[in-house]
Amino acid sequence: MKAWSDDVALCTNGASRLKDEDRQRLARHSVTLYQQRILRLEGELGSLRRIIFSDGKALARDALFLSMANVQRSEIPRELGCELNAKGGLKKLRGERSSVPGVFVAGDASEDSQLVVVAAAEGAKAAMAIHTELQREEVGL
Repeated sequence: MKAWSDDVALCTNGASRLKDEDRQRLARHSVTLYQQRILRLEGELGSLRRIIFSDGKALARDALFLSMANVQRSEIPRELGCELNAKGGLKKLRGERSSVPGVFVAGDASEDSQLVVVAAAEGAKAAMAIHTELQREEVGL
């Protein structure tokens, strides 16, 4: 974020799970920490102008990035024996393969970036890998 702006803030919306080392790193990079709950976002003509906190204070902002805290909610990968990363995403091998033969990974199930364009690319790579495996089975390789 600092590559885009010198004025970066982290709003935790009331969560306070940051470790001391994380707080120190934020301070080193001049990222201001706001731990108050967010009451609302205000803007004009579809553009963000400020974040209003539950204590009534406002923070002027032109942009907002947020984390949806995507986590694996299905038990299927575990039941299949797929190896997961620390965040619960499926670890993947070359060709979008999981650690279980015949199981492929794409999109939000993976450990990669949670972006639509990345999910689409992963889906295409998984489809090609599946096609290749099926062709190999068909010819007996």
